[in-house]
Amino acid sequence: MKKHAENIVLPGYETKAAVMAYGFVLVLSLLWIISIFAGAYLMRQGHMERIWAGLIRYFFAPACHQIGSRSFICFGHPLAVCARCTGLYAGFIAGVILYPFLKVIGSQKTPRPWVLGACILPMIVEWTWSHAAGSASTNALRAMSGSAAGAAVAFWVLPAVFQLVHSRGRR
Repeated sequence: MKKHAENIVLPGYETKAAVMAYGFVLVLSLLWIISIFAGAYLMRQGHMERIWAGLIRYFFAPACHQIGSRSFICFGHPLAVCARCTGLYAGFIAGVILYPFLKVIGSQKTPRPWVLGACILPMIVEWTWSHAAGSASTNALRAMSGSAAGAAVAFWVLPAVFQLVHSRGRR
């Protein structure tokens, strides 16, 4: 194995498998965020489309409160998740897109834990401030604080996926 900076470059087929795994995570993430917007789009359509929109909202319900006033409005309807969750998911996609520019695809090395803490801190501060002050935060602020956390999470999820691909390749 060659070392490149602090990242591990996996040789041969494992590199191809890691690139394929990266592509899979990217496509899955894009489909995830598209489905959030699809729910709002389908709500403005006919009866059958509203049933699909309801199923999309139902799918996201276990992970999000889906309060309409705390959600972005698109196509005249609230998105399937709140602004903070929208920021988390959009930030995750941004992190996945940035990953190959900052690390080597296939690297199983994660950032130090304090980096995740630092990226989650704005979300915690925003949530705490809005609840302690008794005033509602803006959806833009919720989304921005969530996006920092989402982007950071990508730098833990991708190495875990690469480790899974690497361990499956050794069997």
